[in-house]
Amino acid sequence: MFIIPILLIPLILYWLTLSSSLFNYLEKNHTEIYSGMGKPSLFFNSTPDNNSRFIKFLLKREWVNLNDDYLDKLCSKLFVLFFVVSILFGLFLMYFIADAFNAL
Repeated sequence: MFIIPILLIPLILYWLTLSSSLFNYLEKNHTEIYSGMGKPSLFFNSTPDNNSRFIKFLLKREWVNLNDDYLDKLCSKLFVLFFVVSILFGLFLMYFIADAFNAL
């Protein structure tokens, strides 16, 4: 199970890079959407409310209606990456829970 953290670290860094690119692109090209999400950023304006709006935008595939090819590619990568990271993190968490029970 040691391989999961090794996989998660670069995937999370890739997620952060893509998210930053998305926020910058939305700020410059789709200001109304960016404002509607609460003007999110990676660190400075990263509130739970803004994060939930961002995830909602991503999971409901709201970018599709904007007919923007660059945005479609960027959000499609983030969409898939969200599920990959979530599954790997879930497996990692289950491993530690099972390991804790075995230690009892």
